[in-house]
Amino acid sequence: MNKESDIMKLQQIQLQLKRIKRTYWMHTLALLIDHYEGAIDDERHNILDSILEVLKSLHFKDSLLTSQAILRFQKMFCFNYRFYKGKPAIFWDPTKTAFRDFAKNADIHIYEGFDSHPAPDILMRWFAERFEQDRQLN
Repeated sequence: MNKESDIMKLQQIQLQLKRIKRTYWMHTLALLIDHYEGAIDDERHNILDSILEVLKSLHFKDSLLTSQAILRFQKMFCFNYRFYKGKPAIFWDPTKTAFRDFAKNADIHIYEGFDSHPAPDILMRWFAERFEQDRQLN
């Protein structure tokens, strides 16, 4: 993730977070970006672009800003990808482990599912807990 365009996208993410007064979310988003590094080769599903799209859709004056953001983040297309290894299959959980650690010394298989992995409610809980934790530390 050293490409100049990725650095610019990270700066745009920080600007959008500042615009909606949620700069403390950067810690959680950076963790997710780090976990996805090297996972998806398809530029159409770049996690940085997905995060920017969500952030640009938010307005600071919305009373339910955090709830709307969490709902939109958990629908990002990157969560529809399934990464697994071994038999029986062991699936990668991007909220717990970086892809590079999961894929180390393993033959990884990838396919696109029709819904998110982890499940939407688990993703929503993960974002809510992380954002609240970041807010308290801020």
